[in-house]
Amino acid sequence: MACPDRSRCVFKCFQYVALDLIRKCTELSKSVESWKKALYHLAERPHAFQSGNHLGFWDRQIYQWIQIEQECNGFTQLNCFFWKSLAQIEPSLKKVWEKKLMHIQAHTLLEHLVHKVIKLDNQLEVAKLLASSLSVAAKFGVVEFFNVVFQSYPPMLGYFGYTMLSILQNAIVNRQAKIFQFLKKTFGSAIAIGNYRDTSKDTILHSAAKLSTSPQLNSIPGAALRMQSELQWFKEVEKIVPPHFGNLKNSEDMTAQAVFTKEHKHLVVEGEKWMKETATSCSLIAVLIVTVAFAAGFTVPGGYKDNQGIPVFLGSNSFKVFAISDALAFFSSTASLLMFLSIFTTRYTEETFLNALPRKLIFGIMMLFLSVAATMVAFSGGYIIMLDNQFPLVVVLLALLAFAPVTVLALLHIPLFVEVVLSTYRHPFY
Repeated sequence: MACPDRSRCVFKCFQYVALDLIRKCTELSKSVESWKKALYHLAERPHAFQSGNHLGFWDRQIYQWIQIEQECNGFTQLNCFFWKSLAQIEPSLKKVWEKKLMHIQAHTLLEHLVHKVIKLDNQLEVAKLLASSLSVAAKFGVVEFFNVVFQSYPPMLGYFGYTMLSILQNAIVNRQAKIFQFLKKTFGSAIAIGNYRDTSKDTILHSAAKLSTSPQLNSIPGAALRMQSELQWFKEVEKIVPPHFGNLKNSEDMTAQAVFTKEHKHLVVEGEKWMKETATSCSLIAVLIVTVAFAAGFTVPGGYKDNQGIPVFLGSNSFKVFAISDALAFFSSTASLLMFLSIFTTRYTEETFLNALPRKLIFGIMMLFLSVAATMVAFSGGYIIMLDNQFPLVVVLLALLAFAPVTVLALLHIPLFVEVVLSTYRHPFY
């Protein structure tokens, strides 16, 4: 049977053999080019390291607790044997165990490669080789390369200048937030020293202004959220550069802001279309709930007392539940509808995609979800009044069925809601 992920299986095999070989052969090669290829090969495979894997909540907890033989010693050997045995029984656990094993082996292999490189006679060649490998690691988002290189070869920390700024630019172009955060934390205010420019006279702010072609951007759902992500990158890079960088022009006589506007012109149009389509679909539900809730508020279950206009079941607890939930459904759906309508009337500029539009969408979806839930509660309360507690089993079944629409709405809109919330309030730089 063919392996479902042949490339990873082959790399794991290569990794194990390479690690064993490099441990045994102290003089494996004195060729700089061979070390360069080995480091590049490792830097181009982010999935081999922990930073390149996105584990779910439960997998993250298991990952932290699992112990692998390579990191065990003494009394912990028994613990490692327990986890290894358990991993052979449970498939999901085995998957996490194998990932952690691969990450540890890759990290150990990287440490050995770096230690071999720094023993080369020509220290200038060492610095160039490590800098070029860091540039590749920045492109693919492998943070472990930076940790290992800076810890094993401290002189690289003082090798900031042109090379490290080009590495920073590489991280910005490829939208690697982890690398950007690491460099920002490591070098602090020194990160933007100097007026570094590439062959096109682009500063790092110009690099952030260009529309990314990175898979990181394509993985974001919705044109509006992609536009928001691009704005977040531009604003974050703008924070670390001197104020005069905003006025610097490249070879095309364009400032970074002008480049951003030009590059993202089509994304603004697509983002506006996506926002309006989303608002339209949600508005239809909100209009329906507003209509139903308004009508139900004046045609109460059981009717009114003759010539008094007082509901017959006014003193009933079920009626109170009906009245409160119907009012809540009406007000929340109205608020939701007004918020979605404001999305239509908003003047779509670049800046509105950063916070204004996403926050409106968050509030609108939240109010819509609340209105649907309240409508179902009102519906259940009305039916309980009509049945007069004569069929308790039917009432329970009815209450369960009433929340089916809430569940459906949650399945359809909660993923979008979570995406918008996380991208607005917990974007990668926080």
